Amino acid sequence: MDRRLKVVYQDRHIRVFNKPAPIPVHPSGRYFQNSMTEVLKEMFPKEVPRPVQRLDATTTGLIVFARSRQAAGFLMKEFQNHRVQKEYLALVKGKPKKKQFTLTAPIGVVAGAQRGVGEGIRKPQAATTGVEWLASTDTHSILKVVPLSGRTNQIRVHLSSQDLPILNDEVYGEGNLESYEYGLHAWKLSFHCFDRYLEFKVAPPPHFQSFWEDFDRKSL
Repeated sequence: MDRRLKVVYQDRHIRVFNKPAPIPVHPSGRYFQNSMTEVLKEMFPKEVPRPVQRLDATTTGLIVFARSRQAAGFLMKEFQNHRVQKEYLALVKGKPKKKQFTLTAPIGVVAGAQRGVGEGIRKPQAATTGVEWLASTDTHSILKVVPLSGRTNQIRVHLSSQDLPILNDEVYGEGNLESYEYGLHAWKLSFHCFDRYLEFKVAPPPHFQSFWEDFDRKSL
């Protein structure tokens, strides 16, 4: 497991990291010591790690930690009120049928902690995900995905429901336990932190590149 956490930006209020995978934000099971909060306690022993958003263990990319209680409170309200702009890159199996589309199926509980859509789900919640098809090979595609609501596993569930499972997703697709190459990357993030407006973008992991070598990434 890669425990190195790359700092993308920092000031007196926040630190923004480019998160590797598979590492969870909070301690869980076999990843107790290998979680972001535990690693950050070692890196910055005088600070309390305060994540203000959720990213799955297998999701790479931008994540924000507040450096004070005041900053954490402000930013958590920004996320909860959908005032934060987020864009993801998804490397999926298959090809979509349209260039652009929006997924609006409510997401609910299927079994245990697993989520799903369709008949039989429990506690359904409204969910909206915007999708743009960027490029494909014979077997896989790169999608730009914008979650317009904040449901648990929203992108993974919505794309899987369209027969576009994310690469190496062992819950909603076909996982490979011997590979640390995953297909969901939080690549753009913009938000206000008190009176400052901040924008960030980080490139996806190297295994994305072979799937879209001919695509003009400058247009994104």
